[in-house]
Amino acid sequence: MFKTLRAAALAATLFSSVQLLHAQAAFTTPTNTQQPVSHAKHIEDILDTHGITIQESPFSYAHDIEIYNDLMGESLPMSPVIAAFAQEEHAYLDNAFFYKNIRILHDALKVRAHQLRKTPGSKTKVSLVAAKTDDGETIRGTFFDRGSDTLIVVGPGFTNTREKMAPFAEMFTEEDVLFFDLRGHGEEAVSLVKPKTWVSPVKHLFGIDNKKVTFGAKEDRDVHAIVSKMKARKHYNTVVGLGVCYSTVAFAKAASIYPRLFDKLILDGSWLTLQATVETLAKDPSKLVHPQIHSPLRNRWPFNQTWFQNTLITSGEWLLGMRLNETSMLDYLPKLDDRLEILFIHGKKDALIPNKHFEIIWGATKCPKRTAVITSCKHVRNHLSKKKKYAGLCKLFIHNSYRSFTKLLTNPSAYVTYKKNLLADKLAQAL
Repeated sequence: MFKTLRAAALAATLFSSVQLLHAQAAFTTPTNTQQPVSHAKHIEDILDTHGITIQESPFSYAHDIEIYNDLMGESLPMSPVIAAFAQEEHAYLDNAFFYKNIRILHDALKVRAHQLRKTPGSKTKVSLVAAKTDDGETIRGTFFDRGSDTLIVVGPGFTNTREKMAPFAEMFTEEDVLFFDLRGHGEEAVSLVKPKTWVSPVKHLFGIDNKKVTFGAKEDRDVHAIVSKMKARKHYNTVVGLGVCYSTVAFAKAASIYPRLFDKLILDGSWLTLQATVETLAKDPSKLVHPQIHSPLRNRWPFNQTWFQNTLITSGEWLLGMRLNETSMLDYLPKLDDRLEILFIHGKKDALIPNKHFEIIWGATKCPKRTAVITSCKHVRNHLSKKKKYAGLCKLFIHNSYRSFTKLLTNPSAYVTYKKNLLADKLAQAL
């Protein structure tokens, strides 16, 4: 139902845009020779500002899953030994509630009710948390307390509620996990007799409050507020930020401003710049609903016309009340602290973030402890389509230093020994 409403809203927006275009056509006649909007100059300007030179790509894009970092020296396929261990160790995910009932993720309140329901025999304590930002916004979250010394903070994509990320709590079963909504996002119960619970038509249809969303300008404050609150409540040896799509910008910016906020980052499906993403959406507006695929709209008139794309962007800026060209990962990645360990995850079939954009993101990141995982997945579908291997690689990254992580990735015998030792430790604790 929600997808239908969003599709209807998209159609209405397009209809309104066409009306504007008809008016414009009275003064200018579009031709098929017009070129689509180009963001190449925009990206070049940012690279020049930071003195960044993008080297030749180290990725082959030749494997189902390939891994690269500077210690490895070359891009290698995921070891069959690691893949087999991951498949067996995380086979339980096939029967995990949210992985089996993916459709429920579209109903945030049902997901939340399920998460808060006490499970007999479970030691996990689930609670709702909230934090105030320094500019007065209330950031709400759901916290899974498992008594761990590792905290994984999960940020959702654009228009998504924190409940959309619920499968990660089933993937990471031994770590403390925090889900949170960025400003302008999230869903709360609405009551007809309580006006304070009412939401705007934009929020109802698109899942965002256009008066609060800032597309990366202030969302770093949300990350800082909620993470700082959790760290104040309990000491953690390792704090990991796991951002998906839109939230990767907020995590990267927060980490660049507050160097000690995170120990590690996992950035999955990162935007390059807001302008580049907006222009991609203007060429194929259906990606607002289905960012994983190229629709028949792409490369067809009028979507391949500059005047139409510019009108869609202008309409979006009018609706949201802000310019959509000011946020860039390139403003934050070069400033990240050298101690920070980063795992980038990118799908080579990503219809929203092309491989070239990911290569620029990689080249702009100056942290020496960076690793890239390239999959054959579509946009932000890695944790769903390849959940077992995704879990295996992420846990290996989270619980090992950069050098140890690299050694385990490239030395199957060392990896087998590592897994045996982990099993022995668990058996000893159980006795």
